[in-house]
Amino acid sequence: MADQPRSAPQRTRKYGAHAIATIGRQRWLDRPSYRLEHALTLIFAAFGRRRERVSNILHGTWLGHPLHPALTALRTGAVATAVALDAASVLPGNSAALRDASRLALGVGIIGSLGAVATAATD
Repeated sequence: MADQPRSAPQRTRKYGAHAIATIGRQRWLDRPSYRLEHALTLIFAAFGRRRERVSNILHGTWLGHPLHPALTALRTGAVATAVALDAASVLPGNSAALRDASRLALGVGIIGSLGAVATAATD
């Protein structure tokens, strides 16, 4: 059979597997990852008997869906909204209300980012 061109998903899987293998060979990442793992273990141990409950909250068990993707989407949308509101606020005739709304959207984005970091660390 002749060598046929690969489809986009096949190429993506090939390059994705290659990237993961390349990252896996980076031994210099071992020490920081072990330290991060140890720090997270200590943080979760500090919760004592509530550890399982906190872990379930951060994983999104109560939601029935992983929480990290939702918080990542919230953060991305909030920052995009802030940029759009900032752009609209410089147009003639627009009030300071748009700038205030932009600040609020940016605040939501920052809080969403903190949540996304916390859920990513537990995942």
